[in-house]
Amino acid sequence: MILFTVPDLLDHARHHWPERPFILSNDDTVTFGALAERVESFAGWLYRQGIRPGDRVGVHLQKSPEEIVAMLAAARIGAVWVNLSVHWSPHQVRDQARDCGMRLLVTGPRRAGELLREEWPETLERLVVFGDDTVVEGDDSRWIGWDEAIDTLPPQARAPIETDLAAICYTSGSTGRPKGVMLSHRNFVAATEIVAEYLGNSADDRLLSVLPCCFNYGLLQVLSMLLVGGSIVLQRVTMAAELAGALHRHQITGVAAVPSIWTPLVAYLAETGGSFPHLRYLTNAGGKCPDAVLARLPEVFPTTRIYLMYGMTETIRATYLPPDLFQTKRGAMGSPTRNTEIFIVDAEGRPCPPGVAGELVQRGPTVALGYWGRPEATLEKFRPCPGLGPVGNDRFCWSGDIVREDEDGILWFVGRQDFMIKSNGVRISPTEIEEAIHHFPGVVHAVAFGAPDLHAGQAIEVAVQAGEDGIDLGALRRFCRTALPGYLLPRRLHLWLGRMPTTGNGKIDTRAVIDTLLRAAEEERRTLPPTETGDLS
Repeated sequence: MILFTVPDLLDHARHHWPERPFILSNDDTVTFGALAERVESFAGWLYRQGIRPGDRVGVHLQKSPEEIVAMLAAARIGAVWVNLSVHWSPHQVRDQARDCGMRLLVTGPRRAGELLREEWPETLERLVVFGDDTVVEGDDSRWIGWDEAIDTLPPQARAPIETDLAAICYTSGSTGRPKGVMLSHRNFVAATEIVAEYLGNSADDRLLSVLPCCFNYGLLQVLSMLLVGGSIVLQRVTMAAELAGALHRHQITGVAAVPSIWTPLVAYLAETGGSFPHLRYLTNAGGKCPDAVLARLPEVFPTTRIYLMYGMTETIRATYLPPDLFQTKRGAMGSPTRNTEIFIVDAEGRPCPPGVAGELVQRGPTVALGYWGRPEATLEKFRPCPGLGPVGNDRFCWSGDIVREDEDGILWFVGRQDFMIKSNGVRISPTEIEEAIHHFPGVVHAVAFGAPDLHAGQAIEVAVQAGEDGIDLGALRRFCRTALPGYLLPRRLHLWLGRMPTTGNGKIDTRAVIDTLLRAAEEERRTLPPTETGDLS
């Protein structure tokens, strides 16, 4: 069977391993056959509600079998799933529902209640509520319980083809407003096959699913086991002791995580010890892991193969470092994955020689279709690279990441072109934070930036310039806790005394502000002119 689409992956698994357990969680064990039945039933209900190919179906659930069913059911009838992080605030959910024209949202009772009581997105027609339905009060026709949303899938329901849009994955762009990355079925199937091949996944694998499915890195754990017939253990709690226990208790063979998870886990295991004879491999992506942590990984996982990987939401996966190069090239991005071509180019799009840093550009079957509803941003990000000669006429993703190639052809990450913050594996827009803080009375200017942090990679800090009446930092800290979700909460606020420096055209000189504060941090002084600081921890 040739696999073209995400539903093909499910059909493939159902045909070959109908009785084999696929999803293991605290509440449920789901075989491939049972999963397919649940998907068909919910897809049938979606179709009876008028959901058709190309319609957007939101998924906003904690890690659960139902989350996976909802995404696959949307895909089954050619609709587009939009998985929104459970850490997003109600206004973020509403904004993205409006942005993509979402028709239906699958969510929990708490968020359903908030949406029903507050401003309702205009395009949203109905909620499907999974959980304790009594939390959603009243006889409101705008929602239905998960257990009621079942029906027979009619034969006329059209299945997607590989070039169809499968999902919109939201990420924050440099403009500060989240962009919806459009990924096709071909993108997902190609990435799944590529990654499963170099990891050597098989039906004997049992993966610990730690990362959320709104994160492509996490979603690939699910899709890869559909491809090979292995199983996944859903793990909501990411505390080190809980993860160590789950790895041992479930005899996990593979686990994927980000630096903010590896850092405390390695420290915990270095202190307590642990034996994981079944753990065949582990992977890191979503940010560069600190070298001190990488150095200890072989000590706490002595029999485990370590893969360092790199990718973007816009390309899913780009490079990986094979385990046999881990000791000699520790911390490197590695080499392009199979069926992927990568170049490092200068500002004119010409290839950079080894040792010279430039922007990473990528082409291949995992490159996204573009950004939802943003044609100008799409043309800027996905375009030819004429400096590469004839091959440059193809469509490339311009990553915005600065990378160099060493004498052995191995790629190393240097930094970002812009000021994006990457904390706990999540790329965060400074502008999102600045816009929220500007709503606080007395704030004239705000500059958000990432400061080095051992555990998170980067921690968010914000410099604010006050008006004539000044600002109460304590009140601003309390405001931040209510105005921002936890993952956007600044670690520290800096009150800039006087006027912030400006560029020649009158704009705030962001780089000068950031450099001043980073130098102050390096000198380990809590208070330095021209700043006062307030800690949010």
